[in-house]
Amino acid sequence: MHPNTYNCTEFSECIVEFLIYVMILFFRQITFFALLIFCLFSSKSVSATVVHGAVLDRKTHEPLIGASVTTKEDKSIGASVSLSGTFKLTILKPGTYTLICSFIGYKTIEKVISVNSEEKIATDFDLEESANELGEIIVSGQTDKTSDEFALHTEKNSQSIVNVMSAKTIQLMPDITVANLLQRFSGVSVERNSNGDAQYAIIRGMPQRYNYTLVNGIKIPSPDDKNRYVPMDLFPADLLDRLEVIKALTPSMEGDATGGGMNLVMKDAPATFTVNASAATGTNAIALQHFNTFSGWQAKAPAQTQAPEYLATPTDFSYKNFQYYNVAPVNQVYNFSIGDRLTKDKRLGAIVAASYQDLYRGTNSTFIKPDNQTQAPNNLPVFDDILVRQYSNHQKRLGTHLKADYRFNDKNQLKLYGMFVELEDIQYRHTIDTILGIGGRVGFGTGDTHILDRSKDQKQKIFNVTLQGDHSLNQAFRVNWSAVYSKASNDVPDWSEYEIQQGSSKTDVPHFYDFNRRWLTNSDQDYTGYLNLHYNKNMGSDNLEISAGGLYRAKLRDTKYYSYKFTPYQDSNGDYPPFYLGVNEIGPQYWSGGGDGSVVNPNTYTAHERIAAGYVQGRLLLDQKWEIIGGVRAEHTYQDWLTPMPITFPGKEGTKTYLDILPSINAKYRVRPNDNLRADYFKSINRPSLFEIVPYNIQGDTYNEAGNPYLKRAIIDNIDLRYEKYTKTLDQISLGVFYKHIINPIEQLWHKDSVASSANVIGPYNSNSASNFGVELALTKYWGRFGISGNYTYTNSKITTTKLYAGANGINNVNQTRPLQGQAPHIANLSLLYKDVGHGLNLQLAMAYTGMRITYVSPYQDLDYWQQPYFIMDFSLEKSFLTYFSFYLKAQNLLNTPYQVYIHHESSEYRSGVNELPLQHDKNKILVQQEYYGQNFIAGFRFKFYK
Repeated sequence: MHPNTYNCTEFSECIVEFLIYVMILFFRQITFFALLIFCLFSSKSVSATVVHGAVLDRKTHEPLIGASVTTKEDKSIGASVSLSGTFKLTILKPGTYTLICSFIGYKTIEKVISVNSEEKIATDFDLEESANELGEIIVSGQTDKTSDEFALHTEKNSQSIVNVMSAKTIQLMPDITVANLLQRFSGVSVERNSNGDAQYAIIRGMPQRYNYTLVNGIKIPSPDDKNRYVPMDLFPADLLDRLEVIKALTPSMEGDATGGGMNLVMKDAPATFTVNASAATGTNAIALQHFNTFSGWQAKAPAQTQAPEYLATPTDFSYKNFQYYNVAPVNQVYNFSIGDRLTKDKRLGAIVAASYQDLYRGTNSTFIKPDNQTQAPNNLPVFDDILVRQYSNHQKRLGTHLKADYRFNDKNQLKLYGMFVELEDIQYRHTIDTILGIGGRVGFGTGDTHILDRSKDQKQKIFNVTLQGDHSLNQAFRVNWSAVYSKASNDVPDWSEYEIQQGSSKTDVPHFYDFNRRWLTNSDQDYTGYLNLHYNKNMGSDNLEISAGGLYRAKLRDTKYYSYKFTPYQDSNGDYPPFYLGVNEIGPQYWSGGGDGSVVNPNTYTAHERIAAGYVQGRLLLDQKWEIIGGVRAEHTYQDWLTPMPITFPGKEGTKTYLDILPSINAKYRVRPNDNLRADYFKSINRPSLFEIVPYNIQGDTYNEAGNPYLKRAIIDNIDLRYEKYTKTLDQISLGVFYKHIINPIEQLWHKDSVASSANVIGPYNSNSASNFGVELALTKYWGRFGISGNYTYTNSKITTTKLYAGANGINNVNQTRPLQGQAPHIANLSLLYKDVGHGLNLQLAMAYTGMRITYVSPYQDLDYWQQPYFIMDFSLEKSFLTYFSFYLKAQNLLNTPYQVYIHHESSEYRSGVNELPLQHDKNKILVQQEYYGQNFIAGFRFKFYK
């Protein structure tokens, strides 16, 4: 037995009992408070005077949420300003009272009131910012950029359509990664990984390829080995000051975001010395039932440690990655940051932040594997396997960043930023393969079964360092610049799979299948320079700003791919040696043959991309009502690639060059001081990834996959119209419509291989055109301590592609119109909120709904794979105590919602008889995939100290 092995059943029972005990205590407290509130509201009230009003900033007239109002005579009588911007306190005894109103950064003021009998007294407070003058240095209050108020201010005054989530909201959300946070935005749905966590964002129905990721406004490369979009589950949520989703582009923004850009604004140096720290623990419900991992893996392939032409043998490989054992699935989450303005004159500011997450996730999955053919005469799908899978994913997520700025004077400032994030995912997948389904052959004594085990370790990393300068040469002219180095890498050492056919009993000799091992490593390195020039001129009550600038980015992509395949060992009689599924029994003695792991394959390549862009932009403010931003952007793209294939191989090397002119205009009309009407038009593009234009060839589980050197970029016209209404509190409502027309859209489609024209493959391919229309509605409303926040998006996209149809006259080509892959017609979020500012209590019940959408585009007509509507419910709680401390609880996927995928085809053929499939409950569709991820719980404590 492995030294870290434990009794899984006993440990699980202890953890479950502990969690049940904690939940009972929690719900007891909730029940007590609910009964107390009920009694207070249902009983007859005692004679009392209610004093109510608002507390506002004297200059801006904005509400000061969190300000306190107390009486000098009795400190127990008091209230805090709620999220609606008002306060209410109750005084039982008649008399004269002095009200004291105070708020951090403001002068405290007093008012005298007379309480005579049961009545209501209305009184407001206008507070003035406090300022202390020391010589030539003035220290005054600074806007809290982590607050909900600042997020709304940013959204209202943005030059284009932007949704913003503050650090305060992020802290109170049930989510601990940026990817999960994104599903809370209007118009955003997510694509999930094998453990159920969000990974990629689909914005306004546009698949992830049409979106990009920024960190502090700077685009970063992706560690993904195939695509240029970034896995958003790389980023711990605690590192952010705010999260922005940009939905309309201006000329100064890079032009390849059609759905939107995701901007991660990382923690900035605070105005005063501040320390934040938190620690939490928890678990996953399915991981408690079963969680297995393996001892280790072989870091490098033989071809990496030996000469490239070395012919590997089975003895060149380690087999530790098939030594499986149980571990205790106890999750751990740690966050820390420390920052200050360091010098006496406060010119230098710095912050260091780090986050570490050690998480265990379990998944129970059933997948009905399709054959690559259909059955005539009615295009019936055909299946050849039912795979019952158990996933054990051990994730280690690390994020660190350093941010420093130095203000030489009011006109010159330098900023330095450094970030490193890493996600390691250690996955063990155990598969039982049987056509008789869940109730049939599942182990010894139940008939022949196929056992497939996979061991995989994947490390994804992004490193970024950015130096920026901002210089005002005079009152009218300003220059800012950025010098950026970024590197994203992906390393998959020793992805190993083996399969055996096990007989009915342990004495049966198993049949071995090929043994596969792969090594993959790739990196993207970006060297980028930005330069922006701004000229500002006041014209009476109007203002004109003219901007010009651009960027140059040089990208180097390097990918190495090593693959080995071994055949089962047979003795001189042609028999296989006895074999049982045990901990240490897999070794080189069971395999023969091999592979050289040669880099001479099209999956190994080197590629470059150079982008030079320039823009001219004008921003005109008219009569304090109109803000118009218009201009044009030009982007020149150069791409090349080189593979180690022979010179006769089609697509061995190649280049692509193109120039795009991207006009845009954004107009905002201020209907009232807090009401905006926006109208935008912009043109955008979508470049193929470098991997897509390389003639790669991968043996997939179902279909062969291949690259397309002839792939074109997509060009998109975008139109937006939106109305926004804000209040002086946190309430807001917005309603918008959008339309997108896409020329040469790119999707993974079934098509004739452009390199080997005799074969059909799955791969990137251009269709003629597509359209996408949608409506977005968002609402936030508070009533005292209670509030709701929600959004709804309707999206309708259309694309027509060629499909195959197996009919009475054979297989024919037909055209079919369908939605874009990943686009759901209905997306909705609703959060029920309770925020008691005075007592530091926050409760949130967050719900997210994603409608039916295509997850996989089938080569055959009407046989696409559709994810069923997906509804999740999460809960979070935070309670502050002892000034600097708070307790928090986050619970995800409370309903254990299954992820289900169907083919919309009449299923009577598979509901009974010899072809009966498991889990079929609807005669009008065929269930092909079902996964359960279990509930996730973490609970812990936060510490925040500030001067």
